[in-house]
Amino acid sequence: MSISGKQAEEQLLLLSDAIDRTVANPTASHCWLHLMKQVRSISRPDVLNDVLHALVSLIPDQGLSGFYLATFMDIATGDPKFLAKAVDFLKTITPQDPDRLAAFFHIAWQRALLYSRNRLAFTQTLNEIDLPDLSILIGNHLVKHVAVRPRARPMQQMKKVAIIAPQLIDPQHPPTQMALDQAETLVQNNIEVSLFSCQEAVGPDFVHLLGTGANNTPQAMSLAAWVKSVGTELKIHASDQRFSLMRRWLDMSNSIEVFDPDLVIFVGLHSGLISSFYKNYPILGLGTNSISPMVATDVWLTAQASLANTISRPWDGRFPESQAWHHPYRVRRKVASGVFPWDSLGLSQGAVVLVSIGGHLDVSINGMWAERMCAIMDRHSELAWIIVGGEGILPPALEKLPRDRLRLIPYTSQVLNLLGNSHIYLNPPAMGGGFAVAEAMSVGLPVLSFAESDGGDKVGGAAIAGMDEYFELLEVLIKDPELRIKAGEEMRERFDSALDLDLAGPSLLAACELARKRYNQRTIAVTS
Repeated sequence: MSISGKQAEEQLLLLSDAIDRTVANPTASHCWLHLMKQVRSISRPDVLNDVLHALVSLIPDQGLSGFYLATFMDIATGDPKFLAKAVDFLKTITPQDPDRLAAFFHIAWQRALLYSRNRLAFTQTLNEIDLPDLSILIGNHLVKHVAVRPRARPMQQMKKVAIIAPQLIDPQHPPTQMALDQAETLVQNNIEVSLFSCQEAVGPDFVHLLGTGANNTPQAMSLAAWVKSVGTELKIHASDQRFSLMRRWLDMSNSIEVFDPDLVIFVGLHSGLISSFYKNYPILGLGTNSISPMVATDVWLTAQASLANTISRPWDGRFPESQAWHHPYRVRRKVASGVFPWDSLGLSQGAVVLVSIGGHLDVSINGMWAERMCAIMDRHSELAWIIVGGEGILPPALEKLPRDRLRLIPYTSQVLNLLGNSHIYLNPPAMGGGFAVAEAMSVGLPVLSFAESDGGDKVGGAAIAGMDEYFELLEVLIKDPELRIKAGEEMRERFDSALDLDLAGPSLLAACELARKRYNQRTIAVTS
């Protein structure tokens, strides 16, 4: 809908007023929130450039005002260099607020994930924005406030395991699912398990801590049905999100010590809790994006076969020495339930159906890959492309494609049924997407995914190195239905042999045992 000249003039006046208010109160979060709202109402690049120039010229480049300016510039420009500036200012703000530190950490690594097309780019961005150092700062803040614990003791057995996750929501949330999968595997092997989460991605006043409007709305944890399906008593401890993060950390630390585990498994990128437990417990880490967690571990689980049994100090030596254990098992085969209303999509009977699934495809479908996808869709009138996830928003990079060739579907629980009726799974050049890739493999779809990414790890040797190779293979698969069937069967076989969580038990137990041994060695080294 177009707006009148009078409305446009009013918008510019409101924007100008919002700038004046922010310049007059550069440390007031509500002013930045109001300014962001006004900026999002404009669509003219020249006006946005004028706004950014004015802010950089007039806002003090220091302390809290500098931090708010940097986080604002990150959202407005999409340039990750401003996240690095934000960290620099964050370190100088006193007194330090754990809630602000953790809120920024959570948002920053998600932003890095959106910016990154592969693992190298992802780790480089995380390093450039100094998140490893920020994770240490957060952990040290907690360690200073926890009670003095008994001296570390050798662990002679492994009967009880505590699994710590930064956030638990429901089984549809991939990081939550990863934590639940480890719990279920251990329970199946007669290990007593308790799950612990401080719900670190949310908290009171989150929206004001960053000044950009970014806000993680607290979601009720919905795991009762899953716990019932496990068929054994399993306790889940989740913090009340109304309290400050420091209060949650301290209370959860006490709960974990009462449980007194023989080993701690951490699932995620970072949690302040781990810093306070590394001294007294063996730590096994599982990163949610196929990289080493930013916490101290004895052993970490990797999907990269090339890293098996290598010993290093992760993140450029910022964390203690840890050993990588090759553990590719990530997804349990699911059985399709219900019937996806395929006819409602209105696709022609002879269509070759491409499918992509992800929560942020409106962002990750872009650049040269999107241009070449548009070109291949133009060349092949028989193609239809289903894009699933999020709110079903059209990626801006695909606006030129006829809408009758695309189907945009918000996330649906009928994903397996949808995959089973499709022909080729496409993963764009992005760091994430591994869970959807594995599900496509499980139903026998040929999958195209770039190497050095979560999705590339899943397909192993079939991962594609370059853009030309990717589209050459796609052209062949479009034209050759027999090859599609053969490639899909190879994907199904790889899932069955290397990804299926039903195979994970021996590997996970061996990794736990290795972590216990390495913990005992470092404990002896410290106490002898």
